[in-house]
Amino acid sequence: MKKLCFLLCSLFLINLFNIGLTIAQEDNLLLNPSFEDGGNRFDSWTAEGIATYIWTQPWHAYKGNWAFSIGNDLEWAYDDSWGCVFQVLLDPGDPQSLFPVIQGDTFTFEMRLMIEKGYKGKAGLKIEFFGYDRRLGFKGKPLASFRSGICKEKNIGQWLRYRVKGLVPEGTVSVTVFCMSEDMPKGSKYVFFDAGVVTITPALLL
Repeated sequence: MKKLCFLLCSLFLINLFNIGLTIAQEDNLLLNPSFEDGGNRFDSWTAEGIATYIWTQPWHAYKGNWAFSIGNDLEWAYDDSWGCVFQVLLDPGDPQSLFPVIQGDTFTFEMRLMIEKGYKGKAGLKIEFFGYDRRLGFKGKPLASFRSGICKEKNIGQWLRYRVKGLVPEGTVSVTVFCMSEDMPKGSKYVFFDAGVVTITPALLL
């Protein structure tokens, strides 16, 4: 009897583990992850900032035909400019609703980044957890914020993968991921973002 119980428990845990791996490794929670959809190519994303360029471009793509870019090299540019594009994660089964989050789960956001020669700034990825629906606008500080590393000169002309992980805190209502470039002086060239992936690792697998 003990052996049978042990066997059943083992099979249950193996199946649970496999389900968790499927969630963590295969399901991309991002919509339009490579900026290929829509008339402006960033459907499902929202652009913000005061940089002179915050748009998609039909060259330098890592995957598909388009990539998102941020730069600051027009005459009317300001020093210390910033720009970002963000996405609030939605329920794949109901795109009108927020993704249902569970305290203790871990979100991982990955994307390829590349910079042009002449880019000056701090570019990277960010995950933030909010206690309200972030689609309604910015109403206050996030419950928690996590950042990736910052682009270095080795990224000039090369697509490199960046990653950030964030643990869901108590009280989280919405999860938002950001591609961002900060502290850009006037004259800064471009940073490019493409091929984003967001996955989730349930707390029971950690």
